[in-house]
Amino acid sequence: MIRILLTCICCSLLLNACKNATAHSDEKKQLTEALYKCLPCGYDCDTILFRKPGNCPHCKMELVKKESITHQDIQPAEICGLSGQEVLYLDVRTPEEFNGTAAEKFGAIKDAINIPVQELEKE
Repeated sequence: MIRILLTCICCSLLLNACKNATAHSDEKKQLTEALYKCLPCGYDCDTILFRKPGNCPHCKMELVKKESITHQDIQPAEICGLSGQEVLYLDVRTPEEFNGTAAEKFGAIKDAINIPVQELEKE
């Protein structure tokens, strides 16, 4: 009787160990899968992660690999402190946003040059 009980306990432990190994493998696979984000648009969707490429369902911007987005936010006061130096301001919004003809008005940066981000991606 004890022998049967010990055999059942050993089998139970072995099955549980196999189950945990499979679960750990699935977790590891999820961590190594590429994650995607929309190109920064300034909306809350900039922080949402997606598992597949495509377009953001909120802002319709292209979803790109998270690692490929390397930018730093700069505060308006920092920009103002740069004026007078040899600085080139590049505004990467659409022509409509840049010219103020888009539905939403975002303002403008004096003396900025407009090259839409979609054009930069073609290069």
